[in-house]
Amino acid sequence: MNTGAIYMYQRDKHHRPVCYYDVDKLKDLQDKPAVMTDSILHMLNYAMEHLLVPGHVEQWITIINLENVALTSIPVTALK
Repeated sequence: MNTGAIYMYQRDKHHRPVCYYDVDKLKDLQDKPAVMTDSILHMLNYAMEHLLVPGHVEQWITIINLENVALTSIPVTALK
């Protein structure tokens, strides 16, 4: 959870929540699927409790950082 692999970053100028994924840091967690799942669930629960307005359909902005990541090394099976 303290790796900085997944986090919510405020809102953009149109007030949409911004979700940030750092795939290079997620690769370090692919051997620990429980930690990866807990991190994702914690981020989503936080967003639901603190960022989303009940009764409204909201758009999210998702930023996926692929810097220093080869296409073949993306942890697809760990994310399924």
